[in-house]
Amino acid sequence: MSTRYRLMMYERATEEFGGAVDVRPHFQRQVLSLAGLSRVAEPGETELTDDQARAITSLLNIRVNVPRYIYTIETLVTSQDRLRA
Repeated sequence: MSTRYRLMMYERATEEFGGAVDVRPHFQRQVLSLAGLSRVAEPGETELTDDQARAITSLLNIRVNVPRYIYTIETLVTSQDRLRA
């Protein structure tokens, strides 16, 4: 199994999806630390505080808009199994 992480954004006013940014593998440990998470292997989302969102977006070098968006870290788990002929 492979675990990936994404920074998700949702509009505060409507909770509609506002965007997503993949967390590159070399940033994963730092992003999880800033989010207060250990290596998460279960799929799901963890909501970030405004300060956590600012720190993570700074690390990932993306613009933050805390007044507009709710930020979460999404955990994606995919299977590495392949059919073999």
